[in-house]
Amino acid sequence: MIPGLWTLIVAAGRGERFGGELPKQYLPLAGRPLLAWSLETFARHGDPQRLLLIHPPGDGEALAALLAEQLPGISPLLVEGGATRQASVRAGLEAIEDEEGLVAVHDAARPLFDGALLAAWTEGLAEAGARVPVLPVPDTTVEIEGGRALRVLDRDRLGAVQTPQLFRLSLLRAAHRSARERGIEDAGDDGGLILLHGGGLETLAGDPGNFKITGPADLARAEAELLRREKGRG
Repeated sequence: MIPGLWTLIVAAGRGERFGGELPKQYLPLAGRPLLAWSLETFARHGDPQRLLLIHPPGDGEALAALLAEQLPGISPLLVEGGATRQASVRAGLEAIEDEEGLVAVHDAARPLFDGALLAAWTEGLAEAGARVPVLPVPDTTVEIEGGRALRVLDRDRLGAVQTPQLFRLSLLRAAHRSARERGIEDAGDDGGLILLHGGGLETLAGDPGNFKITGPADLARAEAELLRREKGRG
């Protein structure tokens, strides 16, 4: 456990790319809603008293009942999200009363994050200010415009960013405030806001198993990975 670490689990999207009527964060993964996996991980490895779940507007009552059934003993603060991911994270930050501290921002669509990494990732974070996990890009990458490749990019200088992204609380608040003042309302992620704010952003070696659930094939992959882990413990 990491006392004093606030965690924002972002689950406010409607998952249009996944398809279907039910938002993907509520879809079952090994018998439990997708979002339950991240909540349990950060309740165990973070600070269970500082756990926030940012949900779609109007879902609060039904979600509270679902969590009481699926995760007894884990009681995140439920926060209604906004129209964009940036607005949802901002709502979570506004719900935190502390002025200083550390905060992790994690997408509920990454249910298999290895929480044992969290202690090392947060060590010295107050001084560093901001960190994001990054995976190397294995394939040749090109810049495209109008259906044509303009140039091949140096993949040794590229990385695929994951969550959780980790910040000094006051720095992340300042970056969100700065973005809003500049009319930026739909930035890709919080690390990007730090860079736009002029802050430094450290990188961490990412976790290959911490992949994002974007479509049905990813959900099937996660089911297979959980089964593999279960057999490994047997």
